[in-house]
Amino acid sequence: MGMIHYDKNNTYACDEFPDTEIKRIQEQTPFMLAKRGKCSFVQKVRNMENAGVAAGIIIDDHKEDIEHVLMSDDGTGGGIRIPSMLIGKKAGEKLIDWISSVNQTESAQMSIMMDFIMNHTENNIVNYDFWFTSSSDRALDFLEDFAQVEKKMTKQHVNFEPHYVFWQCQHCDKRYVARDCYGGGKYCAVEPSNDKIAGHEIVDEDLRQKCLWNTLKAKKEESATDKWWDYMARVHSTCYNVINEDCSKTAFKHLNLDWTEVQKCIDDSFSSKDRTSPSTTNKIIDAEITYWRDYGTNIYPSVVINKKTFRG
Repeated sequence: MGMIHYDKNNTYACDEFPDTEIKRIQEQTPFMLAKRGKCSFVQKVRNMENAGVAAGIIIDDHKEDIEHVLMSDDGTGGGIRIPSMLIGKKAGEKLIDWISSVNQTESAQMSIMMDFIMNHTENNIVNYDFWFTSSSDRALDFLEDFAQVEKKMTKQHVNFEPHYVFWQCQHCDKRYVARDCYGGGKYCAVEPSNDKIAGHEIVDEDLRQKCLWNTLKAKKEESATDKWWDYMARVHSTCYNVINEDCSKTAFKHLNLDWTEVQKCIDDSFSSKDRTSPSTTNKIIDAEITYWRDYGTNIYPSVVINKKTFRG
């Protein structure tokens, strides 16, 4: 809960606030209003934080259902420490109209309360999704460290799911599409390929890991998915972030995993045997792309908890 503040000279909060403004703001515990647009959410909130604001409120610039709008990170927001939220255009206009017409005494009598409420699912189960790609060292390091924590969680109350980031580049250079993509550029690796591994091999491993998870989970044995974590640790420790088919096969063999079953899952996910054809589709990747579009951040690795996206 705090006092509300709005700078008529910096309505978008895209510019740094002057020292005189900072001194005035820091006399209270304020929230700041700013309009959406002209710069990133991150820049707005960082300028507010540097001014001493306790929380930022961004006003949407057009009428829409803000429940489905994600205040996405531009890749530089890791250091921000204050909370922020997006409110609707109509609600924001009411606040601006009020604060623009009242005197200083009336303004001091107005306070705002913000609530951040986590969605609860049925039976109080926490669903959390980890977004990454198999060629991301940061993600693989995290998963290797987190495995011991995850295995201690009560499976009846915590539901983990791995998800993989892909991108579309149907108008890219033909050589790039041939090396890094399937489906004529519909399904490309987000990590750059190199001399050691091609992009389509990264896509293969992402699908392999997703299919391994799906086939293990389908067995409905309490500890079945532990083998997925074992595979991730094994393949990362032996292949690092260059996980090609040979390296993956070695890890499968070491852990007594069913290579044929997983390979069938991958093959069945494609609509045709010619994976490079522009007419070819992949139902697993299509589902991932749709989910990423709704809940993903601009960067990865990231996590979605009960349909709320987090990073940092």
